[in-house]
Amino acid sequence: MMRFIDIILSCFIIVVLMPILLLVCICNLLTGEHKIFYQQIRIGKGGKKFKILKFATMLQNSSTMPGGFFVENNDNRLLPFGKFLRRTKINEIPQLLNVLYGDMSLVGFRPLISSNFETINKLAGIKAYEVLPGITSLASIVLRNEEEILINVKDKQLYYDNVILPHKAICDVWLAENRNAYNYVIILMLTVIALFFPKSKLPLGLLYNAPVLKSLR
Repeated sequence: MMRFIDIILSCFIIVVLMPILLLVCICNLLTGEHKIFYQQIRIGKGGKKFKILKFATMLQNSSTMPGGFFVENNDNRLLPFGKFLRRTKINEIPQLLNVLYGDMSLVGFRPLISSNFETINKLAGIKAYEVLPGITSLASIVLRNEEEILINVKDKQLYYDNVILPHKAICDVWLAENRNAYNYVIILMLTVIALFFPKSKLPLGLLYNAPVLKSLR
């Protein structure tokens, strides 16, 4: 059922957003390093590695430059349209192709790089990651302002490992244990609300009323 919805919704979204996608492709080709897409190795279902696809928003090899994998608001590694693409989450849309290929679902845990996956795997356990990773997740809603939180943190990696990842682990375990069509649809709906109404407290208010997530307060 969920795989069927993945395919139908992904195709529908691609068709509806095609004008925007073509515009982004043109903008990326004409600016920055003239690269449309960015690929990175992430860890997916059962620890399997795959290449996640996004619109390019930063300089190539930016992860090896000062700042690493963490991005500041006015990061000088951002491409001309990078900040806008990241803020609106348009840069994530190419992952619909990952969904159609079968590496991802619309809803699942957010796939991480190998080093971060090893850390969160110790917290959540491998069973939490025996499902497909998703474009959105419970953690994506709960920690939707993750970049803003990290901006004012001095040791970002330490804070990420000790605060952010444990929160993600709780969300990933819950999602793996409660993976069904109902929760799939609810998370999609809450993601849409969080995306178009970023200041709204409704998604977090609804989630925090769930007993299983009380530990996140």
